[in-house]
Amino acid sequence: METFTFNGVVSDTKGIIVKKMPPLVSPKRNIETIQVDGRNGTLHIDNGTYESYNITIECVITDLTKINEIKAWLIGIGTIEFSTNTNVVYDCVVKNQISFDKYLKVLREFPLQLEIQPIGKSSTTTTVTKTSAGSFTVGGTIGVAPSLEIKGTGTATITLNGTAFTITDLSTTATIVDCDLMNVTVSGVGVNDRFTGTFPSLIVGSNSISWTGTVSEIKIKYYEGWL
Repeated sequence: METFTFNGVVSDTKGIIVKKMPPLVSPKRNIETIQVDGRNGTLHIDNGTYESYNITIECVITDLTKINEIKAWLIGIGTIEFSTNTNVVYDCVVKNQISFDKYLKVLREFPLQLEIQPIGKSSTTTTVTKTSAGSFTVGGTIGVAPSLEIKGTGTATITLNGTAFTITDLSTTATIVDCDLMNVTVSGVGVNDRFTGTFPSLIVGSNSISWTGTVSEIKIKYYEGWL
């Protein structure tokens, strides 16, 4: 039986049977189309990003005593994982206001309409620890932004996949460079003024990291990305 997990709760534990699960789809690439006077055809500009998409899961409630729990659960922003594509989690938002009185009078059925963000992520974090320059392999199907936990002394310049940035005032307390949020912290306190350069990203396959300065350890934490 197919199930879905929304914000860590599996559908069948709430007395929900999935009547119909939508098929897995590939997100649409954001490609801008421009008509140019005096030019045959069209000009296409690939922005390198993907569009979110909408799906509907057809649900059946087997236990009417759980309706209030379901109302409080299937609402707002969260994450979803499908039993048809395990170990990949998507950010999503519930789009419809479910009218349980309308849908449950006869069939106990209701539609769950979701807007799905295009890039899925692995359900667990991968951590790679480096004490010297080298390479490591990243899985998935699309590049991702990592979090780097850097320990050392003074100032260091780190180069990841050819992208370099400099961090000052390193110590035995890790400086955390969150490349997704473009934020730098030490013990939860923002220290973006200690960062110069460009936030790097990971690629699918082999990745290389090196540095100058006194760095004792770098932990590279990331979720694998999936289209």
